[in-house]
Amino acid sequence: IIKGWININKRFLDNYKENDTGVLSFDKLEITPLNRKTGFVLGNWYLKRRERFDEGVFTLILKKVPEGWKIIHDHTSVIQMKE
Repeated sequence: IIKGWININKRFLDNYKENDTGVLSFDKLEITPLNRKTGFVLGNWYLKRRERFDEGVFTLILKKVPEGWKIIHDHTSVIQMKE
């Protein structure tokens, strides 16, 4: 479990080479409003990089704040990794 912007950014920098962050895409998105200020998103993600391809599923909980919609919870799982 990783919490906080600094820790999430550190994980990203540790796991992705500067020139190989890849191309991230999404599909099968299901967006469910929970009320006027929160929502739930479920979907598939795909990450194509030079030397590998990863894919998985994710769920997000979003909250509307004065600055706009913010992710307040993210659960992401890898379902396939290919070299």
